Amino acid sequence: MTEARSRVRSVSLPVLFRKLRWAALAVVLTAPGCRRNSPSSIPTFLGDDRRSEVDTAALEPALADAWTRLQAAWEDAPESESIPAIADEILEQNPPPELAREALHAKSAHAYLLGQDVDAAALALRGLSWEPKADKPGDLERSLTQLRLRALARGGDPQVALQELDDPRRVAQAGLEPGPLAGIRAVALERDAAFGPALTAYTRWRASVPDDSAAALYADTRILALGRTLPKVAIQEEAAGLDPGPARRCLEALGGVSLPGHDDPRWVKACAGPPARVGVLLPRSGPLSAFADAQLAAASVSAVSLSEASVGGFLWRDAGSSKSSAASAARVLVDEGATVIVGPIGASNVRAVHNAVGDRVPVVVPGESVSGAVGVAPTLEARIDGLVRLARDRGARQIMVLTPDNGYGRRALKAIEASVGKKAKADLVVQTYPVNTTSFQPLITPLLGGLRAGGAVIVPDHVTRLESVVRQLIRLDRAPSADGSQGVMVLSTAEGASQTGLIDDRKVLSEVWIAPAAWASDGTAEFEQAFLDAEGHPPGDQELLVFRAFERALAPSAEGLPTVTLAHVGPDGVIRTATQ
Repeated sequence: MTEARSRVRSVSLPVLFRKLRWAALAVVLTAPGCRRNSPSSIPTFLGDDRRSEVDTAALEPALADAWTRLQAAWEDAPESESIPAIADEILEQNPPPELAREALHAKSAHAYLLGQDVDAAALALRGLSWEPKADKPGDLERSLTQLRLRALARGGDPQVALQELDDPRRVAQAGLEPGPLAGIRAVALERDAAFGPALTAYTRWRASVPDDSAAALYADTRILALGRTLPKVAIQEEAAGLDPGPARRCLEALGGVSLPGHDDPRWVKACAGPPARVGVLLPRSGPLSAFADAQLAAASVSAVSLSEASVGGFLWRDAGSSKSSAASAARVLVDEGATVIVGPIGASNVRAVHNAVGDRVPVVVPGESVSGAVGVAPTLEARIDGLVRLARDRGARQIMVLTPDNGYGRRALKAIEASVGKKAKADLVVQTYPVNTTSFQPLITPLLGGLRAGGAVIVPDHVTRLESVVRQLIRLDRAPSADGSQGVMVLSTAEGASQTGLIDDRKVLSEVWIAPAAWASDGTAEFEQAFLDAEGHPPGDQELLVFRAFERALAPSAEGLPTVTLAHVGPDGVIRTATQ
């Protein structure tokens, strides 16, 4: 028998895994926490297509027979318990070093296939430690090193695995390419609870494997699982540390930084998640229906404006005007496939909806945050604080408060008192009025003695009643002054205000500072024009809030508190703003 014929080719482990990988993946994907005893966190074992260095012709007959049976067993049933049994038979006969290491390799690979990772790592180390070694490391040493690293990462000590993977000599000894190396590192990092770096490693691994491979399927699963649970800011930080490429674009999509491009691979596009189906929940019946007309118009325009974004469709339901009707409609939307809900209005209704479906889908409201529902408007308290601090910064020595006698007014007054502090609270001049007040002269005239130049008037109310207050102040020679130098500062939350309305009414509202619930920006210009074309007038603050709610629903990674904008229009018709 010639040497070429006597060197029998060892079984390729990729062939082995083709037989087992789908069963292994089924175990992993249904029980991802069972790392120690279940295959397979790394569904393919790469790089073991090698020829044995054992010269069968040089072996004693008993060893040659056992070696032939071992290779045949690999070909027939690699998961069979005959593999370790035959390997032990070889080891008991004092085999040559090369054959002993092959037998240990067979036992290690068999244990790895069955998920017995601690045993697999120990057997691989024993094989690597067998003396005497070859003068130059060969394919067998490379394969044993890979087996050990994979077993340590998947079911052994993850910190030991990471230490080994950080050793350039060990990586070189294993012959690992960057892609498979990232896959092993990803599994070890995830088991070591380093979830951000693990996600990055999974994306690097995914970029290196074919789309139709078991490795790709597993990497995709872990990428989406970690991407759904990690904070967006953590994912964004991981993305910033990567060079440009598919892995970075995947993380940017997961982190909400940007959407994948048309030319990106399919797996990168999947990182953006499925297209959102937006459930719109506004009252079209009951006492609250009148308040939703403007919001419904804004929702319709927003849906059209955003239809080219990553939107899988819009679902509409009447929220009614009660907690029960809103919650019931929300459940219907989720059952119909809504992945996020915009609406309803009314704090109690929002709470009811969030309690009903908030554990299944995000709830975004065109107003302030309520309970766990995400709001897109700054709180009334934040807006009030911005106005008070502006008045103080401009040197206002006295503050008069004109506020409606209702829940909104009482909340605003409480916010003003908190903002000025305990010492200045006693110096406030407070005048409440019924919500149906139309003439403010009887309220303001008795207070003129305490309202001198350099003072401030805060009116937390709707913009229409603000106009009535300002008209009366002008008649009484207390015209508003943006800095308080000529008259009095007038400041308001101006519910329902719009930029166009301020400019059109500047003869009245000139120099009045407002802290609106929403304000136009470069990002709303397209919506503003679409709304103007559809409705014949520009959107106000409530309509802008609806648009921002839709934006937030389609970009859930947006974080941070909404910004408080302070604005006033000058006599020249130019609006000037400041942020708090």
